[in-house]
Amino acid sequence: MEVNEYLGMTDDEYLLWLEKPEMLNYIIFARKHGITVIDALQNAETIAARAESQGKAQKLMGWLRKTGRIL
Repeated sequence: MEVNEYLGMTDDEYLLWLEKPEMLNYIIFARKHGITVIDALQNAETIAARAESQGKAQKLMGWLRKTGRIL
């Protein structure tokens, strides 16, 4: 059994969590709302609402663009 399977995560969720452990909040949010973590992260309003500050949300969006997860 793969580690991500053992943890109950998809490949995308697991890779995001490995690179940025703080992404776990977004993975949980996506699971609760029945959407993919990528869809949750692409919604800037969702990120801003869940972020501790607007600056943190902007930093996260920059990282997602830099790593090619969103355009």
